[in-house]
Amino acid sequence: MNGLHFTLKFFPILFGLGILAACGKQVETSVAVSNPPVASRLSEAQASDGQYISWKEHLIDGEEISGVPLSGSDGITMEDLDKDGFPDFVSVHESDVEYDGVADGYIRIAFGSADPDQWESVTLAAGPEASAAEDTDIADFNGDGWPNIVAACELEHLIYFQNPGKNIRSQKWERVIPSIMANRGSFIRVFSADFNNDGKLEIVAPNKGSQSQSEAAKSSNPISWFEITGEPLDGDSWVEHELTRLIIPENSRTVDLDGDGDLDILGASRGEGRILWFENLGTDPISFKEHAINAFEGDTPYPITGVNVDFHDFNQDGRLDILGYHSPEKRKFGWIEQPDSFDKPWKLFPIGDTAPDMLIGVVLADINPISSSVITLDPIATGGTAYSWRYQFEFELGTDYLLQGSDSMIDWSALTEGVDYEVISDESEQSGFNRITIRLLNNSASRYFLRLSAP
Repeated sequence: MNGLHFTLKFFPILFGLGILAACGKQVETSVAVSNPPVASRLSEAQASDGQYISWKEHLIDGEEISGVPLSGSDGITMEDLDKDGFPDFVSVHESDVEYDGVADGYIRIAFGSADPDQWESVTLAAGPEASAAEDTDIADFNGDGWPNIVAACELEHLIYFQNPGKNIRSQKWERVIPSIMANRGSFIRVFSADFNNDGKLEIVAPNKGSQSQSEAAKSSNPISWFEITGEPLDGDSWVEHELTRLIIPENSRTVDLDGDGDLDILGASRGEGRILWFENLGTDPISFKEHAINAFEGDTPYPITGVNVDFHDFNQDGRLDILGYHSPEKRKFGWIEQPDSFDKPWKLFPIGDTAPDMLIGVVLADINPISSSVITLDPIATGGTAYSWRYQFEFELGTDYLLQGSDSMIDWSALTEGVDYEVISDESEQSGFNRITIRLLNNSASRYFLRLSAP
């Protein structure tokens, strides 16, 4: 997948698309009411240096700009389609405020410029071709060096658009709905990947069966990957390989989850409230092995809504963890820790709760970039009643260091050698294991020692 995906799913009130820019100061507002809506309030969120974390909106596309009645805005993907050095956005709009089964919708392109308030927007597809358009992926599928577009539509197909390479903003993009993807039910996400590293891209997509959730829940439907054996515009060159069938499958995110150098697939089922993954076995022909992801909050199974997730090695153990949110409430969210063996459960570490709002998308971004480091200490006790460890690190002044370990008896207060430091946060109780962030303050030495001990 080459394009950067965003998702604005299930919010039909979003009639325009905006790009957010992070600022370091409070944003002034001219709204003078006693209880302004959240979007009009001054930010109360502050970074560790005291600056406010706030945003300024830049309108990219919308009816007030283009006159096109956009609604049901779901997905947005970013890529430089015309290679002018400025990012462009491909957005999809279901044109539904309720699921009426009518085959309408829009797929739009907003071409960027040096001015974040100047965009040239065009309609790539409308009506039946873009019927209930839900998601897009951008990649060079035909190998000519230009990014092309594949769109997933809930009514009821995948459609491929080929970049003409010249007069990109005005010339019609050739397109095809491969026959194996036509009238197939509700495609809801789409991703691309080179699963066998042969330089040719494959596509993977879930199909939830019906746009109506009540109808979709009556049967299982596939997550499939599609091989392109010839020219992408030749609909007969697309070959389907079914991975599994689930009740309302809703994701097929490509990611190297096991860190072996090839791309795997993260799947999700809304109807079953779970996520799973497909291990790329690195074989010829391409093959996958299905693995369950059993998440637990303590001893309680934790169902996950998987339509949008993100990945990061939160505990710096060399394994990717998963950021997701609870099913079906879609309010609690946290990260689950990848175990050292895939037959073990994944442990949940809660982050927050957005009640009364419902989550539908999570994206990791460093909106407050600071120098930081994570030091993970995992000593093994071999018996006895007392033990201690002594670690030596090169600490930088003014840098935040997260110290964490899995032994609940470690005493993190035993910082020695005259270190002057402040505790930025202590999440030991919430996280279930020792987790404290410190910042060094003095400059008497560049090397410090950390002693951890337990009675």
